[in-house]
Amino acid sequence: YRQAAIYWHASGVGQDTDSEPENIEHFGMTTAEAAMNGCVPVVYNIGGPAEIVTKLGSGYVFSNLDELEAITRNLIELWYRDRANFNSISGTVQNRAEIFNPDNQQAAMKSIVDLDGLKITTACSKTNSFHPSAQTRRSSKTSAQDLI
Repeated sequence: YRQAAIYWHASGVGQDTDSEPENIEHFGMTTAEAAMNGCVPVVYNIGGPAEIVTKLGSGYVFSNLDELEAITRNLIELWYRDRANFNSISGTVQNRAEIFNPDNQQAAMKSIVDLDGLKITTACSKTNSFHPSAQTRRSSKTSAQDLI
């Protein structure tokens, strides 16, 4: 992500979303990771990536390949014609993506869920990608019944 300026996500294009919903990206974490690194997201308008762009209030969605091409051409032209404006868009995306920062996610989780007895941990890679995980503090094994 660090060397890219534009991030495409086209999972689901040309798919029948009713009969094959598994062919659509449901979460969109890579879109959030790209945005956290300043890539301007250009994503298909269905599924998790589109929800991420909507949540950010920045980036672009497309409904077909013609729209993808037009958006990409415009962004590339902007990159060459007005780098300051492109960098402003990229910076806005990156700043708004801070909502996906592991520390911010952990704080948000703590504000809505009683985490007594749980330790929330996150692991970050060099690209700021993260995968939240939770570990119990209990010394005994946790059974499925304990989780209900």
